[in-house]
Amino acid sequence: MNLLQPVEPGGETITTVSNGWRGVVGYSILLALIFSTLTGLGPYRMVVGFGLIFVIYTVVTGQYVVRSMPRSHLLMYLALILLWLINQFYPAEIINHRAVKNILYALVVAATINALPRFESVSEQGRKKLIAAFVLVISAAVVGHSIVFFKEEAAAIAGRQIDRAFLFEGLFDNIHFLGLFCCFSLPVLLLGWVWFRSWSARIVTVVMIGLDVVLLLASSSRPAWLTIAVVTAVGLSLILPKKISWSVIPVFILAIWGLIKINLLGIGTRVLDFTNNVMEEERITLWPDTVIALRDSSFQEFLLGRGIGGYAYYSPSFTSDDELAFLVFPHNFFLEWLYEVGLLGFLMISLGLGYVITRNLLSQATDIKLRHSQIILGLTLMAVLLHGFFVLPFFYSRQILFLVTILVCLSFVFTDKITSRVG
Repeated sequence: MNLLQPVEPGGETITTVSNGWRGVVGYSILLALIFSTLTGLGPYRMVVGFGLIFVIYTVVTGQYVVRSMPRSHLLMYLALILLWLINQFYPAEIINHRAVKNILYALVVAATINALPRFESVSEQGRKKLIAAFVLVISAAVVGHSIVFFKEEAAAIAGRQIDRAFLFEGLFDNIHFLGLFCCFSLPVLLLGWVWFRSWSARIVTVVMIGLDVVLLLASSSRPAWLTIAVVTAVGLSLILPKKISWSVIPVFILAIWGLIKINLLGIGTRVLDFTNNVMEEERITLWPDTVIALRDSSFQEFLLGRGIGGYAYYSPSFTSDDELAFLVFPHNFFLEWLYEVGLLGFLMISLGLGYVITRNLLSQATDIKLRHSQIILGLTLMAVLLHGFFVLPFFYSRQILFLVTILVCLSFVFTDKITSRVG
């Protein structure tokens, strides 16, 4: 029997070949998309194209019925389509066309994941194999990044310049992209600990987490460090029993304080420099100018925004510091959403993401492994958003947009109930 064949709530296996095929092919496309997004390797447009073919097939064969799709799927599609449509009415010189095109790609990514079999409908063995595949893909990316990092360090020590042709695109040119990778991969690797019962598999998972922590420290991304600290504290409070969490969390906070105090790997110096000079950070100095620009907007501009790419186009005219006029986004998701897609887009995105995170973190699943998996997904989405909030653009960065879309739709896969139409 195919391990990805759906199982009815009562335990009776659905023996249709198409459902087994849908699981294998669909999840393979998803894993390829995750690996491509995390590493920059492979033609992601081709993977998205395969996803589109997969969606069309599932719709045509009646396995993903548009009329009966869950409301969460419909609302997400409507939000993405609306964001794309609104940006068709702005002058071409204002719009960042690549970012707008990424919204269409995100729409296909969302449909691809939403057309997958629901996690609840997959057999226990199938679930373990799926989690193993996720952990394997993330581990391959962690090992790849670790090799690149240690080669760079060895080259630096030897005074040689490394050939950057083989480096993973986008992740070592900007420390915050490497930080983003760690904020996504560290929580996801914990799924291995939740689902694997073999100690050998758990040891491998712990080794991968250790390598990932090295990469996190190597990134020197203070927002990534703070994000992982916050998400870890929240995770401990949600997963551990209350009696234990009340004692573990203070120990965790004390350990963080100790790392800063002893200045291990220069962490203390970096963190204290950030906390002491946070108000002078160039990112934060952009915010008052952006707020003033929003205040001076017309009603239509405030409601619908000035278009994706509008901040980069207009910011030289309202940024008080000429040295910061080259920055193409305000380094604040809330201000970016308000300025470029308006109050309407801000409400759609913030309320939607808030709902998904809350739904996962407060999971009521009776299966403990499923509950912990949903919490981990919520924590991962929270980590990606917290880290990216101050240092990366939401729309211009394909990594942010794709990872958020993947995590939101995976949350649907893990939380949607089995129905006759989406299973």
